[in-house]
Amino acid sequence: MSWKCQKCGHTNPPTRDVYCDQCGTKRKDW
Repeated sequence: MSWKCQKCGHTNPPTRDVYCDQCGTKRKDW
């Protein structure tokens, strides 16, 4: 399931489930 980075707002594909494609923020660190 795709998810939106709370830091930069970039929508990441389901395959990119840990780090944001755009800013590199780790999903669990929000």
